[in-house]
Amino acid sequence: MENRFDIFELASAGFPQWVDSAMTLPEAREKMAALPLLATGGQYLIRDFHSGAVVDYTFSVQPATT
Repeated sequence: MENRFDIFELASAGFPQWVDSAMTLPEAREKMAALPLLATGGQYLIRDFHSGAVVDYTFSVQPATT
């Protein structure tokens, strides 16, 4: 059986880059949670291979301003 979920890195400036894949959504979420934090504005997303829908993503962390 083929992997159903792909994990991509979205840098704040640039193109999406494939990182990994997983058979199930819980497995994909575990893999995404284990990835290193990205620079400000970057995020990871999980895409369903069959539908093309983005099913989960990380939030970008913005620096606090004072």
